[in-house]
Amino acid sequence: MTLETVGASFQGHTNLITGLGLSFDQTLLASASIDNTIKLWAFESRQLLASFDVQNIFGLVLSPNLRQLAYTIYTKDDNNICICDIPQKVLAQARNIARTKSNLDRLLHTTNIRHIYAAETSTYK
Repeated sequence: MTLETVGASFQGHTNLITGLGLSFDQTLLASASIDNTIKLWAFESRQLLASFDVQNIFGLVLSPNLRQLAYTIYTKDDNNICICDIPQKVLAQARNIARTKSNLDRLLHTTNIRHIYAAETSTYK
């Protein structure tokens, strides 16, 4: 059995990705890499919303309320868990992109149904 990729891949890290976190509402994806960055992405559009320099990052997780991000850092002598607030501007941007895509999908679906219905009703007349 083979997994098939859905949509475009997320591109932007320059080295091994060590952690991923997807928000429960599927609006935001967070990624960590040994390129020493945490990147925040709009999930549906794959758009990079923000990139933060974090030295020696290893893994990450999003809080259930999507207000904070916890990540681990590692060094030879130190291993820490750090918690930071996710910028509200980034969250608003991710939600706006998701809402816009949802509205567009709904509009396209409704328009297609109308065209199909119009085509079917004109055939029967």
